[in-house]
Amino acid sequence: MKLHPHIVVLLILCMSASQLSAQTADALINKANKKYKDLEFQEAIELYEQALKKETKTVALFALPDCYRKVGNHLKAEQWYARASQHPEAPADIYYYFGLSLMSTDKFEEAEAQFTIFREKESAQLRGHNMMIAVKPEVHKELLNAGALYDVEVVSNLSTPYDDFGATMFDGGLTFCSDRDTLKVTSHRGSWLYKPYVQSYFVSATMKDKATKEFEYGNPTLFSGKLNMNYHDGPIRFDGLQQTAYFTVYGTNEKKSNRRATILNTQIASSKRVGEQWTKPNQKLKLNSREYSVAHPTVTPDGDKMFFASDIPGGFGGFDIYVSYNESGEWSKPINLGPEINTEGDEVYPFWGLDENLYFSSDGQAGLGGFDIYYSNSTAGRWIPVINLGAPLNSEKDEISYTMDSTGSYGFFSSNRVAKRNMDIYYFKRVALESQILVFDKATGQGVAGVEIRSECLPKNKKWVTNIDGRIYAPLPLERNCKLMLISSL
Repeated sequence: MKLHPHIVVLLILCMSASQLSAQTADALINKANKKYKDLEFQEAIELYEQALKKETKTVALFALPDCYRKVGNHLKAEQWYARASQHPEAPADIYYYFGLSLMSTDKFEEAEAQFTIFREKESAQLRGHNMMIAVKPEVHKELLNAGALYDVEVVSNLSTPYDDFGATMFDGGLTFCSDRDTLKVTSHRGSWLYKPYVQSYFVSATMKDKATKEFEYGNPTLFSGKLNMNYHDGPIRFDGLQQTAYFTVYGTNEKKSNRRATILNTQIASSKRVGEQWTKPNQKLKLNSREYSVAHPTVTPDGDKMFFASDIPGGFGGFDIYVSYNESGEWSKPINLGPEINTEGDEVYPFWGLDENLYFSSDGQAGLGGFDIYYSNSTAGRWIPVINLGAPLNSEKDEISYTMDSTGSYGFFSSNRVAKRNMDIYYFKRVALESQILVFDKATGQGVAGVEIRSECLPKNKKWVTNIDGRIYAPLPLERNCKLMLISSL
C-alpha cells in the first residue's frame, strides 16, 4: 500500500507527539535543566510545564517561576511562585522573589507577608530587611514622589516587540542592543539579564531643540560587524575618547559535528577604533575566567578604572559590582565594592557618570519592585549609602542600563514597565533640581521650624513645612524664577 505524503507527515507528527508524551517527568526535567543552563528559558518553561502535568516534581516546581521571572513575565512568575510557596520544602528564595513579583503588580501587603517569611528563614540577609522597608507605604510614596525631577518618555521608533536595551551615547547618536533580528531566525529567548542572542545597532540622534532637549532619531543600522559576534550580550560602553569599546560576550565550547555550541560564562571583550573600523575583539583580558562570569563593563573617562558585574565565588549574592584598575594596560584582579553597594540579590549594569557617581541596577536594595536604578559615590575610600532614583525613572517592573550625558541633564535607560512588552529604551531629561530651602531668624541666625512654604514651583502632592533645622528639601524647576510664600504660626 502506498501512503499519501500528507498521511506520512501526519504519522510522523503523531509519532513525535507520542514520543514526547511518553517521556517521563524526570526525562523532561533533565532536558529542561539543560535548557536552563544554556539560558534558553522559554524552552525550559515548556519542558518544566510538561513535566509538572505528569508529576509534581520539586525541581520543576521551584525552577519554573524562576524561568518566568528571567524572561520578564511577572504575572506568570507570580502565579507559579504562589504555587511553589505552598510546598513545605520551598527554599527561602521562593518567598523573596514571590514578594518581588507581588510588588510588580502593586500587591504590597501580600508582598510584605512573603518578605516576612523570607526574613524568618534568612534573618541574616540584608535584602530581606531592605524589602521590608520598601513595602512600607510612606517609603513607597516617597519614591513615587521623586517624579518631579524628571520627564520620561519611551523612544518609540527604537521600540519593537523584542528586547531593546543598553543605549550608549556615541558619535552623534546611540548604540544599543536588540534581539529584533536574531529572534526572527531563532526561537531562543533568554532574559535581558542573560541575553546571548542580541546584536548591536547604531542610530543617529540629533537634538532638535536645545531648550527642550528634544531629539530626532534616524533609522537603526547594525553596528560594526566585528563587534556583533555569534554570542553577544552587550551593551557597548566606550572610554572617554570613544576609541576603545568594551562589551560582554558569551564564551562557548567547540562545536562538535552539527551540534550547537554550549554557552559558557560571559566574558568582557575590548576593541580598538581605527578610523571608522573596529579591530577584532580581544577576549584575553586578565579579569576574564572560565570559572565565573564578568559582564556589563563601564570605564571611567580617564580609562583608569573599570566597573562591571560578576558572580565571582565568595561575593555577597548572585551578581555583584566589582572594580578593576588599569595597570600599565592590563586590568587588575577584580575587587568587590562591598556591602554598601552589593546585596544577596543581583547588582548589574553599572555606569560611571561624569558627576563621579556610580549608577547601577539592583533587585536587593529597597525599591519600587524588580530591578531599580540606584547611585552612590565613594568618599574617603568608602561608598555612601545607595540612593534610589525614584519614579518615574524607576517603576514596579525592571529598570536597567542607565546612561546620561556629561552634564547630567538628560540620558537613557531601559525598562519593561509596559504590560505585554519586553525591554524598551526610554529617554529622560531633568526638569528640576533637588534644592534646599532654609528659613532662619535674621536676628539669631537660627533655623525656624514649622514654617509652611508655598510656591507655584513646588509639587502639590504634599505640604512643605520646615524641619527642626528650618529646612525643606524640594525639587525646584530649572530655568524658572520662583516666588516663595512663608506662613508661620508664630
